[in-house]
Amino acid sequence: MKKKFVLGRVLIAIIIITCHSLAAQAGFFSSDATKPLTATTALPNATTTVKIGLAIEKSSLELSADAPFYLLDSSGKKILAKFSANEKVTLVSSDSMLVCNGKKYSPSLLVSTKADDSTTALVFDKHKFRGDFIVDCSGKDNKSLNLINIVSLEKYLYSVIGSEISTAWPLEAVKAQAIAARSFAVFNLTAKKKYPSFDMLSDTSDQVYLGKVVEDSKGRKAVDDTRGIIVVAAGKVAQTLFMASSGGRTASSYEVWGNNCSYLQSVVDYDEQSPYFRWEKQIALVDFDTALLKNGIKCGAVEEVLLSPLNDASRDNYSGDRSTSGRVKLLAIIGHDNTVELSGSEMRRMFDLRSTLFEIKISAGKIIFNGRGWGHGIGMSQWGAKQMAEAKKDGGMAAKYPEILQHYYSGSSLKRLY
Repeated sequence: MKKKFVLGRVLIAIIIITCHSLAAQAGFFSSDATKPLTATTALPNATTTVKIGLAIEKSSLELSADAPFYLLDSSGKKILAKFSANEKVTLVSSDSMLVCNGKKYSPSLLVSTKADDSTTALVFDKHKFRGDFIVDCSGKDNKSLNLINIVSLEKYLYSVIGSEISTAWPLEAVKAQAIAARSFAVFNLTAKKKYPSFDMLSDTSDQVYLGKVVEDSKGRKAVDDTRGIIVVAAGKVAQTLFMASSGGRTASSYEVWGNNCSYLQSVVDYDEQSPYFRWEKQIALVDFDTALLKNGIKCGAVEEVLLSPLNDASRDNYSGDRSTSGRVKLLAIIGHDNTVELSGSEMRRMFDLRSTLFEIKISAGKIIFNGRGWGHGIGMSQWGAKQMAEAKKDGGMAAKYPEILQHYYSGSSLKRLY
């Protein structure tokens, strides 16, 4: 009787999975990715700056600099206080006002060395940054603080390169990353704002930005050699999403987030050399059960997990539980009490998986994930770009950055803004 009962639940789960919509996987892909450039679209120029959120809604901030620095009003015209090099200042919020070293100021202030940022830097959380800092009150009742770095777009990219990839990689791959990062920034500058007081965050929500510590001459050369160049598609600024490694094939924007974009299609990836091409994660079955319960998922002790196996020969013939590139849309967990369905994105979040491209099995009291790639899978694969830019063992030509970008952003072209 137990076997028949489980089989019945298996059939029900397969029907549920097959009928489920992709819409629940909508993510941070923007509908503005289809917004055309017009004569009135304000495009960046050589003097454009970006505002990067370094710390959001914090109770306090500690700042310093490697040179004398100043506290100024929000216009940057009036000096309110001066500090010595390496002197630490603490800022908090009180009654919707900024308090610096015990003295009250207005709700928004500028922090600057008022000097060339190639030789000086502001310091936060042991990281040195170019440009200036904006500190303002935020959050409920303005009781928190935001720290925003305002910096030249091109100098911002100096750091993004070393924060996102190794500059020891072939120069053409580093140039491809520079253009992808610049295009992503320009897209965010011209699209509907995601954040009220800044343009992008400094983490993987947008682009990783660690400050001057990761800058080097090769990264700066890649940015300078491609100065002002962005990716466009059908007259639009491309939302040039990228990730570390796709696991052999990238995903389309539609299969992951339900938004179709002509230049974010699924393509073959050349990332076999990536250390993340294949990965494994094991979790004790009892810990797996506990994690489900902590996330409000009540199915009793897990007995079986239903998911189609990955098919290396063809990734476009699944029963409905995987997307066309093989990423998990839904799986069914059969517990002692009932059967539940979870999306691949939910599984990735709950169990800190590198991607949604995985297989899963129960063995010897453990849940074992065997997966591929790292990231959402959409757009340019950083490790794939590296491999494309390397000299071929068969004597074939290494790819240049235009070829790399046009491979991962289907039907795109390059445009120089300045």
